[in-house]
Amino acid sequence: MTETVTERQASMLLMRGRGCTHDEIGEAHGVTGSRVAQLLSTARKALGARDVTHALAILILADPRALEFLRREIEIPDQAREALRDLA
Repeated sequence: MTETVTERQASMLLMRGRGCTHDEIGEAHGVTGSRVAQLLSTARKALGARDVTHALAILILADPRALEFLRREIEIPDQAREALRDLA
């Protein structure tokens, strides 16, 4: 049977996308940072991703809600805008 990604795991992936540490994610979800690492690893495997960053990319591409969440939650620093200006 194929593993599925839970809403909780998706939330944790999105928090990693916001730059949160395992401990910060754990605090928000009422678990330890070690448990967060386990849950993210399980989500990564379920998605067939090489690492958590790849898993987040898959989640963003597969679920439009994920991208909208990150657009609302992440403020792009001026430094990043400047560094990426030639890509626009």
